[in-house]
Amino acid sequence: MAGNDLIVLAEVPASRQGGTLVITVEMQKHSAAVMTADVGKYFAIRGELEGRPVTCHAVLGTATYPASWQAWRIPIEALAGPATVRAAITNSSKAEAQLTSRAYFIPK
Repeated sequence: MAGNDLIVLAEVPASRQGGTLVITVEMQKHSAAVMTADVGKYFAIRGELEGRPVTCHAVLGTATYPASWQAWRIPIEALAGPATVRAAITNSSKAEAQLTSRAYFIPK
């Protein structure tokens, strides 16, 4: 994963039926949201579950309203024990902003 990426590590709990991991990223400057048009064009993500690639589905597409955030849904299969997801988020916008990320697991 590239050196300029925001690296997010999330531990997914054991789950008999699996679920969805949601990873978000927000742009802020001095605690104010930094808006950009077509946010889906500027953010990319590469994710791995225990070193294996996972599919990340963007919430906002490339032709959307101005936004200060992007999120991705990652399907997670049933897990016998906790597992680590590592994601590299790239921001190619020219906006000067601090990036903040969070992760949420939603069981089936």
